[in-house]
Amino acid sequence: ALNPMTVQGPCTARDYAVMMRDLQLRDVGEFLDLTPEQWTDVGAQCLEHNLSGRNVDAVCGNIRAHIQDFEFPDAYFGASAVERAQIIQQLSKRVGVEQVLGFVQDWVDFKQDAARAGEEQQFEQEVESIVRRLNASEAAQRLLLGRTPPPTEPASS
Repeated sequence: ALNPMTVQGPCTARDYAVMMRDLQLRDVGEFLDLTPEQWTDVGAQCLEHNLSGRNVDAVCGNIRAHIQDFEFPDAYFGASAVERAQIIQQLSKRVGVEQVLGFVQDWVDFKQDAARAGEEQQFEQEVESIVRRLNASEAAQRLLLGRTPPPTEPASS
C-alpha cells in the first residue's frame, strides 16, 4: 500500500500475440501454423474485443485442448520417454490461423451470451421483486380499509 504499482495487461495487438504464442502456447508451438503477421491479426482480434489476460488464457486452453484431443494408444503407456514424445507428435492436431481466430470468436460469443443471460436473470428477479411489492401494497391497503383479502385460488397447471 505504501508503494502501489499498477501492472497493465496486454495493450496492443503485438502484446496479445506475444502472450498467446510465446507464453501461453509455447509448449505446443510446433503445432501452430501461423506466421508472425497472422499472430498479429489474432492479437488485433483480441484487442478489438478487449479480452483480458484471463480470457486469453481460457482461449489458449481451448486451443491446447484441441491440439491434444486424441486417445492415447495402449503402446503409449509402456513406451519410453522418447517413444511417448513421438506418439504425441504423431497424434497431435495442427492448428492454423482460421482455427485460432475461431477459438477467439467462440470465446467472445460465449462471453456475450453469458452476459446476456445474466442480464435476463437480473431482469426477471427485479420483475419478481416489483410484483411482490405490489402484492404487499395491495394487501396493506385492504388491511387499512378493513377489508378481508379475497380467497386465494390454487394455481392451475
